[in-house]
Amino acid sequence: MPLIGRSPILVAAEINGSPVTMIVDTGAQWTTLTPETAKRLQLPADPWNGGLRRGVGSFSHNVNAIVQSFRLGGMALENRSLAVAPLSFSMALSPPFAGLLGGDFLYRFDLDIDLPHGKLTLYRNAGCSEGVPPWGTPVTAIPLVKSATNRLNLAASVDGHPFRAIVDTGATGSLITRPNALRAGVDAAALDRDPVVAGHGLGTAPVPMRRHVFGEVQIGPERFKQFEMTVGGTLLGGGDMLLGLDYLGSRRVWLSYALRQMFVAAPPAQ
Repeated sequence: MPLIGRSPILVAAEINGSPVTMIVDTGAQWTTLTPETAKRLQLPADPWNGGLRRGVGSFSHNVNAIVQSFRLGGMALENRSLAVAPLSFSMALSPPFAGLLGGDFLYRFDLDIDLPHGKLTLYRNAGCSEGVPPWGTPVTAIPLVKSATNRLNLAASVDGHPFRAIVDTGATGSLITRPNALRAGVDAAALDRDPVVAGHGLGTAPVPMRRHVFGEVQIGPERFKQFEMTVGGTLLGGGDMLLGLDYLGSRRVWLSYALRQMFVAAPPAQ
């Protein structure tokens, strides 16, 4: 399907017949609507479902909303209870978006993410039949671990220190928690001198964070020198850091929930 936007990944969908825009967010456990969307579409509350939702720097407690039909790219889900939570970066995007397409929906598919060409393809199958994507180009296979919350994790290292990275298409940039940045050898005083940036996600207000340049980050066989990441928060719910669109957006990536692997296309020859 063609993408409406690439940073973050925006796709067109329908809720109860009304067109909406959703963010494809592999880092989100639940498909989540904003309170504004639930109100605008007059979605009835689901008093039997809901709970505490945790983001990078905040928590939110809301009841779900009942959706009669949810359609995306010719696929339809009927009579679903979807999470509702405030999302602070919703007002910074154009077009405005209705919510997040999370792991509870995406785990049914393999995702062919081709952001350089503005295209996302979902395959409802048991993984690519040949064990690699049918691209006809060399690929690198990186093992993934699928958590109980349907998040995909891979092994990464930051300045030689091993971490678990959540593959997060909903994060425009990569992020590491402050405790793990310190564990990677960053001096606390030096970190406090780094530029302050506003983090966005679950919740109603931006979360102050720092922007730090790490000497080397390794993802699979690739080593990235002078890799800039946001530093903030203390817990991510299943990982030590987020691998965002600063990595995923510059290459073609196949995320296989079925095979527990991420395939990365070789960069074009220079």
